[in-house]
Amino acid sequence: MQKSLKDFIAREYHKLAWFVRSLIADAVDRDAEDVVQDVALRILNSPDITIPVEKVSSYVYTALRNRVIDYLRRRKDQVPVEENSLVLPEEDFELRWRLLSALDTLDAKSRAVVIATELEGWTFEELAEEWDEPIGTLLSRKSRAIKKLNAVLSKDRE
Repeated sequence: MQKSLKDFIAREYHKLAWFVRSLIADAVDRDAEDVVQDVALRILNSPDITIPVEKVSSYVYTALRNRVIDYLRRRKDQVPVEENSLVLPEEDFELRWRLLSALDTLDAKSRAVVIATELEGWTFEELAEEWDEPIGTLLSRKSRAIKKLNAVLSKDRE
């Protein structure tokens, strides 16, 4: 069985990668190939492969589809750093002081999300679990807080 899986994956590699690309609209070639290689490695290292040989194709394609779904779920929960992040030079004490003052303009929940994610290093997944709040709520709260902080800091510079 292991040999037929290896042969199938080797023979159909480009079709498998194309299938993954068709499922991930904005995938670059590397992402699709990474998914195919990950699935192939997991299948080939699985100790108890008991599927009949005639079902190898459907088994592999189903595994790929499931892996892509996992990939998309994980990517959806990630927040782009550029949109929701504070970049703060360590030596700029004046900016740090202005930031601390600007944090005081936020409501308690927004301030807590910004401090937890930016200064304490919490992930949104960890916060959602710890605070029993949906990730989306935390993301929107932080997004609004960052916009307000940027507005306050921009106003202070004028």
